[in-house]
Amino acid sequence: DKDKLVEQLKTIASNYQLSYEEFDYLAPLYVPLESELVSTLMQVYQEKTNDYSPAVSSGGATFARTMPNCVAFGALFPEMEQTEHQANERAKLEDFYKAMEIYAEAIYRLAT
Repeated sequence: DKDKLVEQLKTIASNYQLSYEEFDYLAPLYVPLESELVSTLMQVYQEKTNDYSPAVSSGGATFARTMPNCVAFGALFPEMEQTEHQANERAKLEDFYKAMEIYAEAIYRLAT
């Protein structure tokens, strides 16, 4: 519980003549694997790639955390070089096309 934690921090900080100031906060994001959203995304990904690896979750901050019933869904295929957030970040066009095919099918299934 965030509010309880903040109150505890304020109390402890005041014991040391410090104060608590919040600069930014995004609520944690949790969407079960069994949800319609995640299971549909995984099903489409698996059908299009034949990759049945478990879903991977990132601890990073995404805009998905600002919206209800939303997850970040990006395609990092097993054979891809991981260059995201690094110098010379890049991806092959064929991987973009494969990702677009997955996204289009996922949107279609979730919208119908």
